[in-house]
Amino acid sequence: YLAQVDGDFVGVRDEMLRTINAKKKITTDQKRKMSPFITIQLFRTRAFREVLIKFVGKQVKTSLGIEFPGEGMESLEHARFVFAPGLLEHSCLALTNYIWIVGINKTKQPLYTSDTPVVGRPHKSTLAGLDSEGVEICFPLTPKCLLILLERNYFEGYKRFDCKVHPLSTEQVRY
Repeated sequence: YLAQVDGDFVGVRDEMLRTINAKKKITTDQKRKMSPFITIQLFRTRAFREVLIKFVGKQVKTSLGIEFPGEGMESLEHARFVFAPGLLEHSCLALTNYIWIVGINKTKQPLYTSDTPVVGRPHKSTLAGLDSEGVEICFPLTPKCLLILLERNYFEGYKRFDCKVHPLSTEQVRY
């Protein structure tokens, strides 16, 4: 399943890059097509699994008064979460409603990815889901192009940039 998603991404990314290179606004349809890939990339990482297991462990302790079984169960719990019915659709809908800004990097410092290609940052609380207020998500498409997704209510002042290209400063590239 994940290999299929990764394969589909190339076409979606290339379509979006053609739109950007033509100096046009990205479309709602392109946002809908890109959202599943961003969601899965965010959820499939070791860092996300560690946060998830910590959260689940606290819930088990609070509700049942026992420790999370732990060893060997982390991967199973992670997979159960990632492939939960309706989660992908719910998360994609949340992302599609974000403000999407295309950051163009004209600096000498390239954008890069790692084992965690999608970076999320909550600005309002320390732990937040994709439908939580104040979430910012960044995803480099190329060394010169970055998708910046901003939760619409918290970042209301950025609505004028939705679906548009915006040059990145050196400080923004480092961030």
